[in-house]
Amino acid sequence: MKRTLLIFLLPLVMFSAAIADSPNMMGIRLGTYTDLEEPYLGVEFLTGIGPNIDINPNFEYVLTDIGTFYTLNFDAHVDIYTVRRGPFTWVGAGLAYASFDPDGPIEGDSDLGLNLFLGVGLDRPGFVPYVQLKFIIGDYDDTVLNAGLRFRL
Repeated sequence: MKRTLLIFLLPLVMFSAAIADSPNMMGIRLGTYTDLEEPYLGVEFLTGIGPNIDINPNFEYVLTDIGTFYTLNFDAHVDIYTVRRGPFTWVGAGLAYASFDPDGPIEGDSDLGLNLFLGVGLDRPGFVPYVQLKFIIGDYDDTVLNAGLRFRL
């Protein structure tokens, strides 16, 4: 677990100067892991590290009744604006750490994987509502559909 935390915290430390000078956002998201057919709740932090380039570490907890399943993700994406305030899109990729601990005597498992995603948001003063489609590639392959709301800090 310590090594997993290091994997996710090291990039934040590396980009700390850029994070301090950029517009930061916190967000909530909800959606579904379609292959598991289970809903999830998530939280995220978003900050710019360059022109239209953001890093987005996030945590997703899957609401399943067969055990405990969550993902820790360290994502980055490029925003594609057509107008300054209004709809915009993004494409991105990132590292996923998935952990599943089933109920009962079966031992849990964890996996590192790759996130590939695209989204559409509406840039409003103070907040950004959005929808996103994500593909997780790894031992826990899945397609994730979500909607979220990011708030400027």
